[in-house]
Amino acid sequence: MAENERDPVGSSSYRFGSQVLVLVFQCLKGNDRAGTSNVVNRVDHDLYERFRIFMAGRHKDYTDMVVSKLSFAEERSVETPAGITKMIETILLTRREKEVLKLVVKGCSNREIAKMLFISDHTVKNHLTNIFQKIGVHDRTQAMAKVYQMNEGYGC
Repeated sequence: MAENERDPVGSSSYRFGSQVLVLVFQCLKGNDRAGTSNVVNRVDHDLYERFRIFMAGRHKDYTDMVVSKLSFAEERSVETPAGITKMIETILLTRREKEVLKLVVKGCSNREIAKMLFISDHTVKNHLTNIFQKIGVHDRTQAMAKVYQMNEGYGC
């Protein structure tokens, strides 16, 4: 199909892919009454209805997936002594560096940290470099040891 041709889906003047993106965007924004939106009124009615039915069946699965990803770090917190998290808050780090350090102490890999914080592996490495420099260590093992020592009152 040529770029300027309309898709065979209904009467909208927007291409099919654009219509789907509008619907997904409205869904992600939490617009439960997407049909009343000026933007969605420009989407083909049949496509809107098919999308609405699809999402009605998928909504629970999507919600469960998001909740499970966001709670993954909390599940791992069982492995970490309670005082560690509180102690990390006292170190002079940025908010994001503290989040990264907490996940390192919990045993998360760079890739796991990146997924949980919705950042790239490279950004995790940058945060770790800054953390190591600020607390005076050279690798994640030393960082974990330093955090535990500081929690026990043995650290510098």
